[in-house]
Amino acid sequence: MDPLSARNLAQKMIPDPQKGVSHDRAADLGLTRSQIQTLDTHPQDGELTQAELAQALQENRLEIDPQSQTITQVKPRLAFVDEPTGPGPQRDLFPGYSALGTRDPKSQPLQGSNPGSYTPPAGISLDALTHKLTTPDQVTQLLQPFGSKIYDHDRADNGTGPGGAQSPEYTLEARKGICRDSHFLGAYILQENGYNARQTGYKSEGIQHAVLTYEGKNHEGFGMIEYGTHYSPEQIAKILGRPALSHEEAVQAVRPEAKIINVYSKPEANQTGYIERLHYTMGHMLYQDTMRLKHENSLEWDKAGGVKLEGALNENWGFKITADTGSSPDPTARNSVSAAVGYQTGNSDDWMRIAAGVQYRPEEGHHSIGPNQWESHPALMLGAHAEGQWTPLKKNLGENHQLRTTLGGELTGALALSQGEGTNASDGKTGAGWKMDQGLMAGMNHATLRLGQHLDGKLSEHFSYKTEAFIAPDIMAMGLGYGTGGKGIYSNVGVNGSLHYQNSGFGAYVGGQYLALQANNLEATGASTGISYSKGIFSVRSDNSFLDSPEGWRLRTTQAVDVKLTDSIKAYGYATQEQIFNSTYGHFKNDTGMNVGVGLQARF
Repeated sequence: MDPLSARNLAQKMIPDPQKGVSHDRAADLGLTRSQIQTLDTHPQDGELTQAELAQALQENRLEIDPQSQTITQVKPRLAFVDEPTGPGPQRDLFPGYSALGTRDPKSQPLQGSNPGSYTPPAGISLDALTHKLTTPDQVTQLLQPFGSKIYDHDRADNGTGPGGAQSPEYTLEARKGICRDSHFLGAYILQENGYNARQTGYKSEGIQHAVLTYEGKNHEGFGMIEYGTHYSPEQIAKILGRPALSHEEAVQAVRPEAKIINVYSKPEANQTGYIERLHYTMGHMLYQDTMRLKHENSLEWDKAGGVKLEGALNENWGFKITADTGSSPDPTARNSVSAAVGYQTGNSDDWMRIAAGVQYRPEEGHHSIGPNQWESHPALMLGAHAEGQWTPLKKNLGENHQLRTTLGGELTGALALSQGEGTNASDGKTGAGWKMDQGLMAGMNHATLRLGQHLDGKLSEHFSYKTEAFIAPDIMAMGLGYGTGGKGIYSNVGVNGSLHYQNSGFGAYVGGQYLALQANNLEATGASTGISYSKGIFSVRSDNSFLDSPEGWRLRTTQAVDVKLTDSIKAYGYATQEQIFNSTYGHFKNDTGMNVGVGLQARF
């Protein structure tokens, strides 16, 4: 039944939205006590509310006589299989990761060392150069002229040459290149000398740039080289309070404004370089959150996102206002304000949500290439967001099992303007007025698809299960990867499953996910567990996820409590902690992954 018809019929059967029909008076609806308990999603309160009846009608769990408008049959609900009827994504039991070690660019400045300049003799082979330059400082000296004297402005301005990085041999012989050419050459030399070295890139306000990151040989952590400037692993570890644990984390430590970090392919002789995978940073993910509407009435504050006010104007339209309170893990999002309006339609099987919004970011900016001086560039974002799901197949296999095929997707497009005089990635100057910001737009855009094959079911009165095999193409990674000469399908491909237990007010689950291919950090191989308990007006929950990442295994724990103030209003609070276990460097608390929040939610 469509949502409007379900709501209208529920209002006729249970006129008072605040007072439901008690289980003892099930006959008033033509039901037995066991039938009304089956329909009640909160049986501990002892009554079936108007909203719960509307939900059952929309799920087609009731057969209605068209003449008398009375209930003739109640169908069983498959616990943990049938999802809430409203549009929108389901709760994610297998989350990804995004929190990396970072710093405040204003209160924690970071300057690298400048070991000098080296120009190799004419005609030297790549093999000979590799044997001559054996340390990060020596490679930094080699790259110093590429950032100034022999920077290839024609290639930067006109897009000549390969879309990715030139081969190391070509760059050495030509004695010129842009950022992704010179740092690919440097990564090759360090790699041949036994270092774990890669070219990495990032997109931020005003900047689309590539650098060199490497891992120290003596467990110092990861460092970064940018032309003639060297940020040693020891420098980065000092400012983070622990070693940088990956190529991505070294970039985030030096350039905390990064919105997307891309890692290039392993450097090889006579081969060009291409983007291999993406990391969406906290800055990127927090912006996406301002554009995602839940279409509910709620007021929430959390440390990462600030104050969030959402309102459901009616069944289809809603709004969201967000104001950061200065504690965002993304320093460029602090004190930002945003507003979005959205539209939704559909049910839990087939749904669509679209939204448009604006955000002002007074703390936005970037570090200059080379000196690493902070430049303030307040920015204005005009964005649009769409997400949806289509379920072409949904088939019950008997009374207790269900097969579903789902195709979903998400798309965010952003138009960005920034203000303030400064520099760009090719040593150019920018004016003081408002201007289009290509780097910020590239760093905030988002496009993914997901095809899932689900088998869910009920094993017994208290046990149920969920399974999924999926492929999730990253359209952004495809565009960047293929545009730089990349190979592969740029998708997360894997399987997951979970087992659930529910008995009265107590619930528990355990699950796992394995990725055969991984293109980004939106999903991860790992395991999740959780328990919950409800009694009276109180509900408590604890969730734990153990996720594999380039930084090591992440243990994320969340505790939450809900208090039902009335039939339609609840208060809640939660806290999240994250730790990283790295087999080489040890065990660390990940402060960027910590969060705490409180809120109120109302359903009318």
